[in-house]
Amino acid sequence: MDAPQAAIVLESMAVPNWPGVYVLGCIDRRVTIYSQQVRGLNLAAALVAGEQVSVDDDVVVVGAGAAGLTCAAGLRRLGAKVTVLEKNSTILSLFRLGSQRWLHPGVYDWPLDGWNRDRAGLPVLDWEHGQVNSVLRQLEDAWEQEGDGANLCFDVGLIGIGDAGEQPRRVTWETGTARTRTVILAVGFGLEPTPLADERSYWEADSFDYDRKDGPQRWLVSGCGDGALTDLFRLCIQDFRHDRVLLDFTEDQRMGELREQIRQIEANASIQRDPAKLHDAYEHLNAPWVVEAMQQRARSHNVTLVAPTADFLNAQASPLNRFLAGQLFRARRFRFLQDRLKSVDRANGKVVVRFKNSAVQHFDRIQRRHGPESALASGFPAIAEAVEKDRRDRQVRPTLTDQTRDRFWVAGAFGEPRTPGGVAAARAAAARTSPRREQRPNAGAFQPDSANHIAGSTQLDRDAAAAFVDDPNLARVEDELGGVRIRPSRPASPDAEGSQFESASRNESQGQTLLASTLIVVIVGCLVLLIVIWSL
Repeated sequence: MDAPQAAIVLESMAVPNWPGVYVLGCIDRRVTIYSQQVRGLNLAAALVAGEQVSVDDDVVVVGAGAAGLTCAAGLRRLGAKVTVLEKNSTILSLFRLGSQRWLHPGVYDWPLDGWNRDRAGLPVLDWEHGQVNSVLRQLEDAWEQEGDGANLCFDVGLIGIGDAGEQPRRVTWETGTARTRTVILAVGFGLEPTPLADERSYWEADSFDYDRKDGPQRWLVSGCGDGALTDLFRLCIQDFRHDRVLLDFTEDQRMGELREQIRQIEANASIQRDPAKLHDAYEHLNAPWVVEAMQQRARSHNVTLVAPTADFLNAQASPLNRFLAGQLFRARRFRFLQDRLKSVDRANGKVVVRFKNSAVQHFDRIQRRHGPESALASGFPAIAEAVEKDRRDRQVRPTLTDQTRDRFWVAGAFGEPRTPGGVAAARAAAARTSPRREQRPNAGAFQPDSANHIAGSTQLDRDAAAAFVDDPNLARVEDELGGVRIRPSRPASPDAEGSQFESASRNESQGQTLLASTLIVVIVGCLVLLIVIWSL
């Protein structure tokens, strides 16, 4: 990552008028564990490449979730001194609420190539797909290795980060203080309210996957984001898991054409900006083999999805969930109601729901997915106000233009030992591998130097990077955005690298042969000269 790229990364996370304060993943549109970790490492690399953090500089990270710990581990690898402040009594607190959800590093990247990788492939805090408890253990073990030397403070309540314009700033909490030029707020999104006793926040243990002995239930799911649609799938499809369902569906050769249609929809900025067009585009996708599979795996619950707009296949959800919800609707596995909740009460063992425009209905269970209460707004209201405009802007951008979740650090940048030499080594690596700014097309664009520089040296990384470069849909997005460069430059192919190696080896061999011939001629000439002198 060179200086211009670092400047753009930092600008995307910096808080206006609050120098040295960065918001990590709290206002972005597409959020997964993996994408939050990538954002954390992008920020760590950019702080170093942009010379905002140097060897032995103090950095304060607020939040010990996946994003905060990954960023802290990356900064430690690059030689910084890191203090992590966590309001709970342990790291990764959301992972400890008993959720049975399945976490996968790439499933929400579908339909882009490389979605079905099993490992995150990160230089720090790497993990393999699995249930929440499995991923928790992996991240805990990784932090035990990477967090050595970090100052980790638990049960931290009120945190003060000074005033706008202050630099350096004094960070305060109940039991300590720190003087720093860099504060990273990785406080996440917060938890959803759960008004009824049997409602659950997204990360809490629930009973969605289990059938009751007294038979099927009547459910109401409210919302149309990823959380609501995922709960809808779990209630309607037996043993639902995103990656397993996708692998089953992609075995059908017709899926290739369908993926291309979805990529075109996602690359069309005018469709992305219009909720009605986006809904219609997904509603008209026809995958009868998917519908048939859903019907075969159907659970017996009676499920209603309610949302305030008829366009429930909208930008609040990922392309994958929009596609699955559209096919599930075709399979008639749930009914949809356009309305708003007016009141929800429990009476005589039933959930009584009064709608704004519809008649009162009774359900056995309800699950509301209306979004969490903002952790940033509750903990740092002035910061939340400062980034609110940026947050709103990001919610309406096309999905494929969200580059904050793409890897932009140089391969090997985090591979150095955790010593003061880490920062210098990272800068040297960036200088060696980054072409000069004037040699790159559209140098101001946010792009990696080449696809080979996307962190990770596995064949999967190279294949995914090459597909990313060749993606015609991203080219269309670039045209829609007025020529803004999204794709990296073309990677060197392994075959080309091999040919260059063979050519170099051949030239070296020819040189050695020539040297040997010259030495023989010289030796023979010397012998002849000695014979002549001796005969005289």
